[in-house]
Amino acid sequence: MRIGISYKTLAQLRAFTAEDVRKNNAIYLTDEGKEGEFIYDSSDTTSTDNLGTVLVAGAARYKRVFNDYVEPSWFYTSGSYSTAIQTALTIGKKVFIKNGTYLIDTSINVPSNSFIVGEGKSTIIKLNANNLKAFNISSSIKSNITISDLSIDGSGQTTNVFTGIRN
Repeated sequence: MRIGISYKTLAQLRAFTAEDVRKNNAIYLTDEGKEGEFIYDSSDTTSTDNLGTVLVAGAARYKRVFNDYVEPSWFYTSGSYSTAIQTALTIGKKVFIKNGTYLIDTSINVPSNSFIVGEGKSTIIKLNANNLKAFNISSSIKSNITISDLSIDGSGQTTNVFTGIRN
């Protein structure tokens, strides 16, 4: 445990009063999959809570401290991981996906200059719908995209099979 940082759950942070914010400039979020350090940004009163890099507690905004990689688990709520992975790409362009199986029900649109890396063959992107491609790179103007160290499971698609990466 670090001195000067409060360890809180997301529910505890969301219940902060103005006094709690004053006493807790730095917090460490303890919820599984969302762990990390957040710092209160007193100059920000408008950013939207995205569950991953910006958390709103009343009128206060806490911002995640991170270096290069954004993790989809920070943005995940329930069901499909499609939105969480897409949000991570939009925010960071360098996305790290931990070992596990991640169901997606819509294709992930990968922008130029993106880097997606898993922990190896045990990082599995599993397609949960027909007519689906895991990663969509379908534009002639996209460039500098790296996807590595993960597996793609087509999950028995039977119509218009686009499993994997589509260019």
